[in-house]
Amino acid sequence: MDNQTEKSEILVKAMAQGFSIAIHGRKSADGSWICSIVRNEITMTDVPISDHVSSLGERRDFEKTDFELDFEQAFRRFDQEEWFLCHPGTLHADFAEFVINAFDERMAAYNEQFPADSPMETFIRENKTKEWKAKAASA
Repeated sequence: MDNQTEKSEILVKAMAQGFSIAIHGRKSADGSWICSIVRNEITMTDVPISDHVSSLGERRDFEKTDFELDFEQAFRRFDQEEWFLCHPGTLHADFAEFVINAFDERMAAYNEQFPADSPMETFIRENKTKEWKAKAASA
């Protein structure tokens, strides 16, 4: 399989203002997924809105791995970011249950380590949970 020309699908994507991280995947001949990680922090610098933001263009950060990881390897890299605090962008049906279980574990650990210190913070965390669960339910 030619890794450069085969079409891929986004399996999981988490987004925040100016940042996204995603697992892209392609099905191999045997039906397993071959994955790549795409980490993108260039969104903020694509459309400068001030002199300060335009100066950030020199510090663009975009990285993409080759399609050489299985889903579990790709998720371990994806999981190095605090993706569960981001908005869900894409969640492929084949991985929705796995990702939502990981989300629940990560959010529980985060809540234990960093208890919400205001009603607003509690609301934000509850809303994030609703967003991820709704995305998983619609996958």
